[in-house]
Amino acid sequence: MKDSNVTKFSLLKNEIKDIIHDTINEIKLLEAMIIYESECVLTVTGERNITDIFTDIRAIEGVTIVSTMEGGATSVSPGIKAEKTRIRIKFVKGKYSLRHRASTLVHKIGRVSGVIGIKVLKTRAVEAT
Repeated sequence: MKDSNVTKFSLLKNEIKDIIHDTINEIKLLEAMIIYESECVLTVTGERNITDIFTDIRAIEGVTIVSTMEGGATSVSPGIKAEKTRIRIKFVKGKYSLRHRASTLVHKIGRVSGVIGIKVLKTRAVEAT
């Protein structure tokens, strides 16, 4: 009788572990599907069309939308052929932390031809897919 109870307990314990494991995986999947939005200041050279730069940014994995915010572009300073533009970038976080994902995006955007730099002003979750 005692062995039977131990076996039942062991089976129940394994079932509970499986349920917890499955629940954690579902939560991670749901978190990975959340769409975030970053408001940024993008500094670009005047050598490339901003539309082409946006297209290259959209090609970065996880980026869904790139749009210009009100105010348009402003010159950096007289004599320097560069512009600052306030933009919004929507992206999915994926399996990584938000901090890691944002850092990776900044690095990859900085490597886009025509981009001088990017500064993230704020990031927030906007919706779940």
